[in-house]
Amino acid sequence: MIVFNEDGCIKCGACEGTCPTSAIDVTPNAIIHCDTCGEEPKCADACPQGALKVEMFEIAEGIEQARLVFNSVLCDQCGKCEEVCPQETLKVTGEKLKEVEGFCVMCQKCVDICPVDVIGVPGIKEPAVCELDLTGKGPVYINDCVGCAKCLEPFHESMKTLLITASNVFEIPEIDDFQKAIEQSSTDGSSDHAGTRIPTRLCEIKPTVQGNVIEFTWNIPEDEEVNAKDWIGLFIHDREHSNKYESSVYLEGKRNGKLTFSAPGNGYFDLRFYQKNGREEKSRSEPFLVGPMMK
Repeated sequence: MIVFNEDGCIKCGACEGTCPTSAIDVTPNAIIHCDTCGEEPKCADACPQGALKVEMFEIAEGIEQARLVFNSVLCDQCGKCEEVCPQETLKVTGEKLKEVEGFCVMCQKCVDICPVDVIGVPGIKEPAVCELDLTGKGPVYINDCVGCAKCLEPFHESMKTLLITASNVFEIPEIDDFQKAIEQSSTDGSSDHAGTRIPTRLCEIKPTVQGNVIEFTWNIPEDEEVNAKDWIGLFIHDREHSNKYESSVYLEGKRNGKLTFSAPGNGYFDLRFYQKNGREEKSRSEPFLVGPMMK
């Protein structure tokens, strides 16, 4: 099984480009890839013709890994593999001899090509843990930056302007203008988390805490589309820009209901809503405390 350290990923796309079966999709917010469902691939179980099968092979001395093998002759393009893929990497293409793509064959080309070594295989090569040290580096200018300010921490009063290089250097408005935009966001159904505007009215989430049990209700308005793979995840609150959830659950097309999570420990958490198995956050609950107040 291929694993990624997404915190160290530089989003260069080399792994996506080298994957022979198009099983990796590098997005701005996440790396979506076939993880063989933890070595129990659902696509192989769902395939009625046996076109997708699981094969165990020795990846290193004494260590076996599951990989998927595809028989084009047996495939009737029914699409059942695509329907059950939790990562939504599997696609029926209709192309001859390549009717299905998006499954991992454990070729490890992505592991070999990664320039920062954040892709690995458990027990064989662990993904590198990258620490970014910008001490004494000064300002960093990024070509094609559009000045969205998502990268910024909450603004300090002494920071009057921010110069960012796009095709030319331009000036982002004064702090007072940013404050006005944040205040406006509270009236148009959005909230601001360190510069990232996130809609809060798409799905209303209300948590209550008893011990380490988090019970929550959700409500999606009638004018919003629902999908069986809409989901809510439990996140550690101070990880604003992380896509790593502690627990998650699909809403199965329901507009409202009540569910529970068990907190992995004490601290501040929040609940976040995502649409259609997506990686883009659509709504977020207010932060809440589990356990005693930390000193």
